Order: sequence, then structure tokens, then C-alpha cells
Amino acid sequence: MSIAIILVPAFIVAIMVVLCFVLIKKKFLAFLAANLIIFLAMAALTYYVYQDLHEMQARLPVEQKSFLLMHRGKLIGGFTAISIDDSIAMLDEKDINDIRQYAESHDYDKMLDSNYKIIIIDSDALAGFGMLELDNFAISEDEFFAMLDSDDAIATFVEMSQRRQFGDSADPALAEALRQSLKASTSGEAQFKAQMFAMAFGARMQKEGVWYMLDEFKAGNIIFYPETITFSLLKTVPTFIFKAVGHKLIGL
Repeated sequence: MSIAIILVPAFIVAIMVVLCFVLIKKKFLAFLAANLIIFLAMAALTYYVYQDLHEMQARLPVEQKSFLLMHRGKLIGGFTAISIDDSIAMLDEKDINDIRQYAESHDYDKMLDSNYKIIIIDSDALAGFGMLELDNFAISEDEFFAMLDSDDAIATFVEMSQRRQFGDSADPALAEALRQSLKASTSGEAQFKAQMFAMAFGARMQKEGVWYMLDEFKAGNIIFYPETITFSLLKTVPTFIFKAVGHKLIGL
């Protein structure tokens, strides 16, 4: 579902309003008819948005979702989870390759699989998390994005951690042992990057809450599929108005 779900009905309503003034000779009656059409259209829109928000409020917290990381225009990792605070399942290299193929062939239903929503997050939306910690090693944002850029993120992580701890006197044997240990704990590059992604995303969510995702969606850094009427409307309505409506209708 796209912005067309808003524009097409709006166009139809506009045509009906114009026809009121063309077909009804008395201006007062034409004015009443046009206002009635606009009122009914607004009432219908409010009803559908309420239903959509209510359904998401009920289902988003309790159903499985697929979170996918897009970096420099390419899907590089992801995980499935009900909540970012619960246990999450990292997607492996095969999972990510399959999803890439489905995306290229526009087979979004296969991408969705048994998930309630697919949430594709551009790496730009992760900026601002501060610091992460992996194996008692603090990771800055610059280091995080360097690992996303790397073809061997595990080796990049080991190199950074060893250099910070030991400088030029780092032990190559120790570095190799750490690298092998990290490789053994994941099924490959995609899962390691998915782990980093989950940590950064969780940090942003913890810091800013649910509106973080909607703000980044409006900025074009997050894609929701299926895109329901709420998300289509969010693209056209100022965020502060949408937040006020959300608070009023369902207490978001």
C-alpha cells in the first residue's frame, strides 16, 4: 500500500465536491452537499485510521516481526523478534540471500513469511545510539559503521579491540584466537552484523521509544511492509499532528 491509498480517495472526494457546485443550482444546497461529502470522507478516514492504529497497538507488541538492515543500498543483516527486549533470532547468510532475491523479484509476501510486519531500517536511522558494548569492549559509532562497511566485520572488530588494548604490541595469536571464537559463536558475517544491528537499534529504541521509528519512517529511513493507511497518512501529515491524534485515539 502506498501514498495512492490517500491520494485516490482524496481525488474522488474533490471531484464529488466540484460536481455539487456544477449540478446543484442553488448555491446554499450545493454548499451543504459539499460539506456533507467532506464530513463523511473525514469520518471514514478517522474510522480507518483508528482501526489501523488499534490493530497495530494490539498486534505489534505480541507478534513476530522481521527487522532488516539496509546499508549503502544493500540488505546486509537482520533478525526476527516479537520485542527487542525478548530473545531474538539472527538471520544467517542464506536467509539474507533469500530475502534479497524476494525483494529483487518484488515477492513481498514471501519476504513477509509468517511475520506480522517487515521493518527495513537504513543504517542512517541508527546514528545517535552513543556507545555499544560487545565482549566488554566499548564500540563507538564510527567503529560500528566501519564494521558495517567491512567485508569481514569480525576481523575488523578484533583488530580494533586489540589495537585499543595493546597498541602496536598486540599478539597475532591472541587476535586469531579471538577471531575464531567470535566466528564459532555466529554462523557468519550476516549474523555478526545482525547482532551489532540489534544492539544499536535496541539502544535507539530504549533512548527514544516508539516515536523514534515513526520519525525515522517519515524521514525515509525506515520502511514498513505491509504499509497500511496509517503509514500512508503519516507521509502527508506533520508528525506533531499525527502524534496528537495517536495520543487522543489510542493513547500512544
